[in-house]
Amino acid sequence: GGFVPRFAGTVRARLARLDARQRMVMGAAAVLGRRFDWRLLEGIAGVTAGDVTGALHRGAALQLVVADGPGFAFRHALTRDVILAQLGVPDRCRLSVAAAGALASSAGGHDDDQVLLAGRLLVDGGEPLRAARILLTAARQAHDAGLLSSAELFLREAGPAAQASAELSTEVACQLARVLVHAGQPSEAAGIAAWMVSVTDGRDVAAATAMRLVLARAAVMTASWQDARIQLADVRSGQLADLAARAEAAVIEAQVALGDGQPGSRARAEDLAAEAAGSAREAGRP
Repeated sequence: GGFVPRFAGTVRARLARLDARQRMVMGAAAVLGRRFDWRLLEGIAGVTAGDVTGALHRGAALQLVVADGPGFAFRHALTRDVILAQLGVPDRCRLSVAAAGALASSAGGHDDDQVLLAGRLLVDGGEPLRAARILLTAARQAHDAGLLSSAELFLREAGPAAQASAELSTEVACQLARVLVHAGQPSEAAGIAAWMVSVTDGRDVAAATAMRLVLARAAVMTASWQDARIQLADVRSGQLADLAARAEAAVIEAQVALGDGQPGSRARAEDLAAEAAGSAREAGRP
């Protein structure tokens, strides 16, 4: 039972042998994680390249850090925990926000782990809404690129961060419903979309329409043709100004006509598919 307190005492004693700038470099490294990219430390800690080099040499000599391939790592996970605990709240917030900025502007800014870490650092730094916006943007880019598991990961992280803003929470949830239906998870997608229809109805026509289309898609995926028809009727009753939404509605309608197998449905499905293709071309979504 005494190992952890003894170990923490040893780490604190070794930290005391560093100067203030070297301690700040160690703090900057600690907010990045057990393994860290030493090239980011200069900008995060607000020190010179020489200060970083000196701190890493001294930290290695004191057995706080070790070389780890091209980067560095804390010798033990507990070492990092003690260094984080030694940082005052203002320093930890400032370093976390600076680290998020450094990650966002570094070359590998689109790596999943880096995006998630940048989000978590902003939450730690007291900027959860900024974290949510970064994660939502990354999720949209991933969705557009067909990287559905990455998009889902970012959105699930963004949800709790967005809680202080009803508008941002709605955007995150709507995007998650879209991603889930495209990823073949109709029941969870439909649950979120139904809730979002109740939240956005009468206030945000475009969002409510998008969520009804998710509900219609989810119904098609589970061969619930009548449910799909009800959603499509609601969509059609509004003025569909958005060409892309009009094209999507026509595609789903064609799937319903083909799927429920009523007399004359195949010919109707063909007409609807042709209409969908025309709308999609006009919308610039071939």
